[in-house]
Amino acid sequence: MAGIVVKGVERTLGAVVLHAWGRSTEGACPRCGEASGRVHGRYVRRLADCALGGTRTVLALTVRRFKCLNRACEAVTFAEQCRD
Repeated sequence: MAGIVVKGVERTLGAVVLHAWGRSTEGACPRCGEASGRVHGRYVRRLADCALGGTRTVLALTVRRFKCLNRACEAVTFAEQCRD
């Protein structure tokens, strides 16, 4: 995975929210290793971390679910893994 990219920063009441998503155009199925670029859906993971200058910090990471294209694989869909 090529990491994540921050697309925006939002200051809300009591928190700083960083909106980000993965850079990669495809993901690899964790069961069979087959690459897929066919997006099945998206959802947001909210990761809270230490206060930044006394303000709560949240990473709102949009994660894609890909469809595994290997018909022999037991996995129907899988979530992308955002890591360097």
